[in-house]
Amino acid sequence: MGEDLGPVRLRESQQKGRHLVAGPAFLPGAVVLSRAPYQAVLYDDQVPRRCGFCFRAGAGLRRCGRSKFARYDSLDHQRRDWEDGYREECAALRRVAPRVPPATVRLAARVFWKRMRQAREGEVEDKWDASEAIDGLTSHWEKIDNKRKVMYAQMAVTTREFMRAAMQGTDESALPEVKEIALMLARFACNNHTICDDEQSPVGVGIYPLMALVNHSNTPNCVQAYKGKQLEFRAVRRIEPGEEVTISYIDLLSTHQERREALMHNYFFDIDEVQRPVSASPEVGKNSLEKTWLLDGRRVALTVHGRNDGYWKNADTTDRALTEILFDNGKERVQLGGLMALMKTNDDDSYGHDEPDNGASRGDSLEHGDEDDDYVAVDMWGPRLHDIDASHLESIACQAASLVIMLRRGDALTKRQDFRAAMRALSTVRDLASGPLFPSYFLGPCHILQVEAAKKFLRAAMDEGSSWEAALQSARFLKAPYSKVYPSVWPNMGLHWAIMAKLELFCGDPAVAARIADKGARVLQITHGDSSVLEDALRLRYDAERCLAEAKRSEDDEVDC
Repeated sequence: MGEDLGPVRLRESQQKGRHLVAGPAFLPGAVVLSRAPYQAVLYDDQVPRRCGFCFRAGAGLRRCGRSKFARYDSLDHQRRDWEDGYREECAALRRVAPRVPPATVRLAARVFWKRMRQAREGEVEDKWDASEAIDGLTSHWEKIDNKRKVMYAQMAVTTREFMRAAMQGTDESALPEVKEIALMLARFACNNHTICDDEQSPVGVGIYPLMALVNHSNTPNCVQAYKGKQLEFRAVRRIEPGEEVTISYIDLLSTHQERREALMHNYFFDIDEVQRPVSASPEVGKNSLEKTWLLDGRRVALTVHGRNDGYWKNADTTDRALTEILFDNGKERVQLGGLMALMKTNDDDSYGHDEPDNGASRGDSLEHGDEDDDYVAVDMWGPRLHDIDASHLESIACQAASLVIMLRRGDALTKRQDFRAAMRALSTVRDLASGPLFPSYFLGPCHILQVEAAKKFLRAAMDEGSSWEAALQSARFLKAPYSKVYPSVWPNMGLHWAIMAKLELFCGDPAVAARIADKGARVLQITHGDSSVLEDALRLRYDAERCLAEAKRSEDDEVDC
């Protein structure tokens, strides 16, 4: 039967390992599981704006008088954080100032400090808040390549020195060895959760031992939601008794092959359960084309696979929509094949997108690739490609690679908060993505490059705060691909409806705004529960309905006259 954990049961099998299944049935919107972290820390850029104990944003936060680092919204929260590990962290921060270690190092230190306190204090009431629960999580150490092992070892040395700074003048024999810390960092890489705010923006990272047992699914029945640093798994559809509880570790706005390779690289399992490692190069048929060249100083690697069931063998209707390239024969645009262009690194074949703004908050990357090592990998497939001259294929690939490089530049401008420049750059990408890659050849209307360009432009336009018509154009465009990729009840859908409602209202269509705001509120009620984004959606609906009522009164007054 498995261990009874209240609303869920702990099961174990050879195929799935330890995993959680539902006890009773859960309806959409129900909280299946809710836990506080074993330990968690804010990212550096969030420290000035959030309470270091509850992680909630606020104004007038009290700053720690000793370290001048952490902020708190009350004396009670400052005291409780002091008892939960900030006492040691504060001492270490004062001694290493003005340097501040990365969030992962601070988290590892707090985990070991808590372990040392628990060892002194004896038995812990909740076994899922004990150090043994952390030790029981897998590290996949035997599967990690040597380069990553060296990286973890270097970070472990930094962590130990940080912990040592807090213990000057005391017995340092209790400090963990470098190897033990490195193993802990490896556990973090595949078990941490990125803590997000209501709008899915990352604010910190935490380790939740029980929640880490929930497996990945491409069709999950739960989503993550955070109340401060409290993590909830909320049902997005009815979950039957005994059904496995699942989430998505990565963004659903990606192709099957991207998800597959990212999961294999980061979590060491193959969602297709294929025996061969997914990092192996795909078979190259006799008619395939492989070529490499430089574009703006960056390497571009093109591979044309040539078979629909070859490289992209798992392509479903969603994948085809996200990757299709079209040929305009003068009468209509017909599908030619598929194209995927991704920024990768020479020592890392993982796929994925840059932002965790999509609800994919399992895991916290410890790896930071050097941009100088980045290259653009362009893959094309489909038997019709063999009817096209190789020089034309190279031109198509070159244009796609240019889009990827320009998207990266737009990201850099956004991160520097140069939103007007980002809008100009991303507008160019958006226009190029919707135009011909080469005479008569086009990206499909839902191609991932078009989606990424529109998504990033929308964010920059919203942050810039005045180009509402342009933002609305991108928001409307995104509705179709989002609806193809995400379930109807999903955080990204609810948030997108709320954004569209705001833009429709700003652009003078309160009737549409009211309808879309209501749609968004119903989704957010399930995915977020009581939250700031739900309040915003309800307020938008109210404002739109008020505008409609005022317009109707004005019309009635004119008739009376």
